[in-house]
Amino acid sequence: MDSAMEASRRFLFLLLYLRLGVLQTSQQVLRIGGIFEMVENEPVNVEELAFKFAVTNINRNRTLMPNTTLTYDIQRINLFDSFEASRRACDQLALGVAALFGPSHSSSVSAVQSICNALEVPHIQIRWKHPTVDLKDSFYINLYPDYAAISRAVLDLVLHYNWKIVTVVYEDSTSLIRLQELIKAPSRYNIKIKIRQLPSGNKDARPLLKEMKRGREFFVIFDCSHDTAAEIMKQILSMGMMTEYYHYFFTTLDLFALDLEPYRYSGVNMTGFRLLNIDNTQVASVIDKWSMERLQAPPKPETGLLDGMMTTESALMYDGVYMVAVASQRAFQMTVSSLQCHRHKPWRFGTRFMNLIKEGHWSGLTGRISFNKTDGLRKDFDLDIISLKEEGMEKVAGEVSNHLYKVWKKLSLTSRNKGHRSTQLYILNYKTKTGNEVGNFPIGNDHSTIHQRNKISDYSYPHSSAYTICPKLEI
Repeated sequence: MDSAMEASRRFLFLLLYLRLGVLQTSQQVLRIGGIFEMVENEPVNVEELAFKFAVTNINRNRTLMPNTTLTYDIQRINLFDSFEASRRACDQLALGVAALFGPSHSSSVSAVQSICNALEVPHIQIRWKHPTVDLKDSFYINLYPDYAAISRAVLDLVLHYNWKIVTVVYEDSTSLIRLQELIKAPSRYNIKIKIRQLPSGNKDARPLLKEMKRGREFFVIFDCSHDTAAEIMKQILSMGMMTEYYHYFFTTLDLFALDLEPYRYSGVNMTGFRLLNIDNTQVASVIDKWSMERLQAPPKPETGLLDGMMTTESALMYDGVYMVAVASQRAFQMTVSSLQCHRHKPWRFGTRFMNLIKEGHWSGLTGRISFNKTDGLRKDFDLDIISLKEEGMEKVAGEVSNHLYKVWKKLSLTSRNKGHRSTQLYILNYKTKTGNEVGNFPIGNDHSTIHQRNKISDYSYPHSSAYTICPKLEI
């Protein structure tokens, strides 16, 4: 009897052992690669932190990838080192990855994109990239909203507020490409635009702000990074320009994440866009987890961001990892291969996997996500319109898809009334500076500005007197 029971126990133990063995062997591993630039004064790039956070969080959700563990290989390179970026990408492809993330800066990202296209491995990008007319590179997607779509949204906002005279302050020449729809507006609408550039290599914008104050330029669009925006706001306050007579629009999608406490009671009109879908409870839960981790990390250099806030680029990185993870579960019997850059033999599942990502309709931290199948750009998305109130930054309207760009009438009516009042008091007729001309486009004497304007297509405007390009201030 005892021997029979002992035999039965052994049999059950063996059965359980074999079952666990089968479960363990059926667990798959999916590797993705990340290439990140090393940033001065930052021990770890924030995009790398978001990349790791996404992988960890997705692995915790066993319902998302029940039989697969997501893992990663990370390589770090110096800024603008395209040769090193190419070498690291080849190393990761030899290791075997289902997708490559990063790097971020233009020369390096183009080098990696070319390699991924040749070997047919998805390349996931999350930053604005200079548009290209070459559509041969079909193995990439960019989660950052299409610049032309955002530019049209900014123009709609200007038209809604009925601004007749607008000052555009930009950080670098790429701004003029991103804001093309707005800059072309005087040829179609009764709008005059004054264009100014922030001083390069110098954080002191007060001389420029002083000129704007003297010229009574009350409606201003700043196209700059979030850390530059944070610094400019401090200088605007010091110049006495944070009042109800001014309306500032910041194109950075991280305006919501900045510390705006010093400006809440100033009466100033401050508006921007937000891509993060923070009204969604699942999104809010992920952001809370991120905040808890970041608050426990060592303090970082001052960036103007609220402590623990998730930036838009971090959220885009999370969404990119999430999409690759989910798409892998839809790719039946897909295997990842070791690829050699010098052999030019592509990944056999690459086209199928890329199509699964491009053709899918996703819902992530940044709302609805879908891609143009031809160029891999994100042209259809939702934006919240946010405005600074005494209670803090609030959502005042929703932005429907880029096909309509209808700004709802409830958008900040009190803010609009203040702006209208100042227009009545201080409206000016700016005269165009005389000087050299590019086509029909009058310009000032700053040759760097001339060079930047030449980079932009279609500038033969009939209403050229609507533009004033101010010479760049040399500090």
